Amino acid sequence: MRWFWRFNLLAVIVLGGSYLLVQDSSDLHAEGGPIEMAQLGLWCVSATAAAAQCMRRSRLPVDRFFALGLAGVAGLAGLRECDAHILLNPEHLGPVGVRYRLDWWISPATLLVLRQFWATVFLAGVAPLAMGFAVSGPALLRVLRAPGALGRLLILTGVLLAAGFAFDDLLRGAVLAPLPVRQAIEEILEFGAAAAFLAAVLAAWIRPLSLRDIECCRAVQ
Repeated sequence: MRWFWRFNLLAVIVLGGSYLLVQDSSDLHAEGGPIEMAQLGLWCVSATAAAAQCMRRSRLPVDRFFALGLAGVAGLAGLRECDAHILLNPEHLGPVGVRYRLDWWISPATLLVLRQFWATVFLAGVAPLAMGFAVSGPALLRVLRAPGALGRLLILTGVLLAAGFAFDDLLRGAVLAPLPVRQAIEEILEFGAAAAFLAAVLAAWIRPLSLRDIECCRAVQ
């Protein structure tokens, strides 16, 4: 519980202090601005910390697979923050670029070897996440249902990411607020998600998932 409140207090202090210290706050949440770069840094630190946990032989298999899944999530989030999904388009890579539309994948005009290559790349990117949570999933679900810092931080990460996605994509054409306001809300939500996820990774480092699962099972009995 203390992890949860400390994270919230730290996030409020960092973001609030940043907006108070700068004269033009629009620079903070601009594309490629400090908040977006901070998000990328948090995702990179999370991926590195989770990968380090995955390689610790002293951990139980469920903890190492859980760490693998966390590393996969952080890695994919970091790539999205770098706009990798855009940089892989033909506009940037030329004829070897990839499209995400179904018609590109099933079109005879698209080289078969190109489709096979990108399918392999995408499967390799998703495999750590899928393998990690496939093994640790049952224990993770029990921990998420129980009151605890790890579960709360992961749930908070999901809620903030979903809200940020809504402001970035679903509500992009809606006139709910001026564009700078919507952009600021989106970047702050995504920064909060990245910070919450890093806190969850550190919480899993201090008290592994397997230990938390045992405590949850004992509490139910």
